[in-house]
Amino acid sequence: MSLTSVEIARAAYLWRLHLERPSVTDQVVELRAAQNLLVSLHAGEATAQLAMARAVYVAAVHADLKDLDREITDLATLQDQLAVAEQDRPVAPVRSSLP
Repeated sequence: MSLTSVEIARAAYLWRLHLERPSVTDQVVELRAAQNLLVSLHAGEATAQLAMARAVYVAAVHADLKDLDREITDLATLQDQLAVAEQDRPVAPVRSSLP
């Protein structure tokens, strides 16, 4: 009997959850975060690709910088890059509803 990808991912998540969050309260908080992500995916607020990109970015920042101040600074840099990109985006003309 072979396991599905969901069963494998669930087992890995459960193992990591028990390892890193021994308190039941902390486990429930973590599961709430997973639930919120699933809801945002179904609500169209995020895609699986966006969620994966977010997770990879956060893991890389945390692994490389290992300091909350530096991590927040990197996130601020990302925010600045988004703001600059938004300013450079051409503005679509507004159509008037006046005759």
